[in-house]
Amino acid sequence: MKLMLNRIQNTLRKNPGDALAILFIGFWPLIYFWQAALRQAVFFFGDISLFFYPVRLAYVNALRDLRLPLWAPEMMGGYPLFAEGQVAALYPPNIFLYALLPIDLATNYAILLHLAWVGLGMYAFLRALKFQPASACLAAFAFGCGGFFIARLVHLTILATASWMPWIFWAWEKRERENDRAKRWRWFALLSALSAVQLLA
Repeated sequence: MKLMLNRIQNTLRKNPGDALAILFIGFWPLIYFWQAALRQAVFFFGDISLFFYPVRLAYVNALRDLRLPLWAPEMMGGYPLFAEGQVAALYPPNIFLYALLPIDLATNYAILLHLAWVGLGMYAFLRALKFQPASACLAAFAFGCGGFFIARLVHLTILATASWMPWIFWAWEKRERENDRAKRWRWFALLSALSAVQLLA
C-alpha cells in the first residue's frame, strides 16, 4: 500500500496538471451542491422521497441493530428488503455511509460521492488512453455532470452502478496495454473486483 501511495505521489509531482484536474473533478459536486454537502439542503424529491428514503430508513434501522436487513415488517404487509436490488444492502459505500451518518446526510453524500467518483474514473480512463490532462479533465467533467448523471440523481442505484463504468474501462485498458503476464493477471483481478462492486451497487 505504501509503495502504491509513493508511486501516486511521484506521478502527481511529475504531472501537476493531473493533481489540479483530480482536485477539480473530485470537489466540483461538493462545491456545486454545497448546501447538500453542508447539510443545509437535502436531496428529497422524486423517487428519493417516494421509494429510497422509506427503504433506506428500514435499511439503516437494520444496520444500527447489527442485523442483516432481510425483512421489513413495518412496511405495508412486510417488505423483502434484502431481496430488493435497489436497496443495495451489501454495497460497501452504502454500508459505511448509512451505518455512520444520519440518513439525510448519508443520502446526500451517496449522491455527491458518486458524482465525483464517475468523473475521476473517466479522467483515469482518458489518461490511460493518453489524453492530455486538460482535455481529459474537460471530458471527464462533461461526462460526470452531463445529462445522464444529473437526470439520475433521483435513482440512487443507477447513479451508483453507472459510476463504476469508467473505472472498469480504465482497468480493462490498463490490462490490454500491459505486456507482463503477471501484471496482466493483477489488472484482471482488479477488473473482476470492480465488476463485483458494480454488481453489488
